Amino acid sequence: MAQPPKLTDEQRACLEGQGVEKPAKGERPTDEQRAAFEAEATVPAGASYNGAFIAWLQNRLSSSKTSINGLLAEWAAAESVDRYNSIGEFDPTP
Repeated sequence: MAQPPKLTDEQRACLEGQGVEKPAKGERPTDEQRAAFEAEATVPAGASYNGAFIAWLQNRLSSSKTSINGLLAEWAAAESVDRYNSIGEFDPTP
């Protein structure tokens, strides 16, 4: 089983600030948590993290790009910054 990607301290703080709680060690998100995430992100059930993030970016940007790097560059431009890691805080709602 593949390990989930490691979060940076900044990513972890951002998620905690949004009230997202990490499942206890060894536990997986519940079906309800996964379904809520997928419904919000408008992704098919069972999508990978990157697949869900790409779908969220496509929806947010009304973009047909499929490259995560291209979408991140487009998101940065939409936020008037040089690169996506300069975006800082943002509203994740559509």
